[in-house]
Amino acid sequence: MIMSALSEFNGLVFQQADQRRVSEDDVLDNELFRIRINQCAATFLTALDMYQEYLHPSNAVPPFSLPANIFSDDRFEVCKALRNYIQHVSTVGINIGWGGSLCACKEKLCYFSVSADAKEIRKNKDKLHKSSWESLNKFIDGKMEMNLFEMFNSVVDVLFAIHKEVRVSIEYAVQYQDSAQFLSEMHDKLLGRGFIWYRLDGDDELECRGQVPYFYDRQLKAIDYLQRRYRCNGKSSKGSFYATTAPQNMVNRMAEADRIVEQYVKDDGVVVGSDNGNLKITNSKFTTPKMREWYLR
Repeated sequence: MIMSALSEFNGLVFQQADQRRVSEDDVLDNELFRIRINQCAATFLTALDMYQEYLHPSNAVPPFSLPANIFSDDRFEVCKALRNYIQHVSTVGINIGWGGSLCACKEKLCYFSVSADAKEIRKNKDKLHKSSWESLNKFIDGKMEMNLFEMFNSVVDVLFAIHKEVRVSIEYAVQYQDSAQFLSEMHDKLLGRGFIWYRLDGDDELECRGQVPYFYDRQLKAIDYLQRRYRCNGKSSKGSFYATTAPQNMVNRMAEADRIVEQYVKDDGVVVGSDNGNLKITNSKFTTPKMREWYLR
């Protein structure tokens, strides 16, 4: 549910960004977009809160052996606070931003942002419970807006690490075995009652192995699709994952240039020669505090 909601939210943002290449929205179009993005945001935040409550219930024993502070992350707190605002106060005001930058090869890199209007949220602070407002105010105090795209995708990065802990827990292994046994027994019980003929991969088109109920057949197809769609690879990047709709060759060039700059920073500048064995630095702009903060983490 969480990933489906996030996919819908991201898809709406990417779709709107792509539309900006060929069309200009009027006031009505922008207002309709704000309504749709609020719906997607509410669905995502609710699914995230449900998952957190399931793994770490306030008045019950947790279903899995997880650290007590596993959700003690600001990214979860701000999402929960924003969800409380949407539930108890109103939809959030959405600021839409867009623009572009010229790159090499006469290409243009466009951006599109969707942010919650912090100024409008502050106007309604009296409608929130005091503790909920204090939690939300920690993240909007002194700010004009909160980037929802960055917020949602950032918290999912943390969620992946938490779900990894769930999968290696003893309780998960037991539940997995119980579920596998249940499905196996259900398969035997339902074979004689169904009305959907099925066959296995590689069977002849006219060969039928038996019958299963319609919804069971749909469930099998859904499981097969999810296994192919989400392979749950163990490999992950050490840094953050960013998505873009830029052409692949442009992304490759930008990534290679970024790696070159990173090496320049590590070398404290651009080295073009040596003087009696001493390296000669001819370009020091790669040694500024900001550049070193960006690349030497």
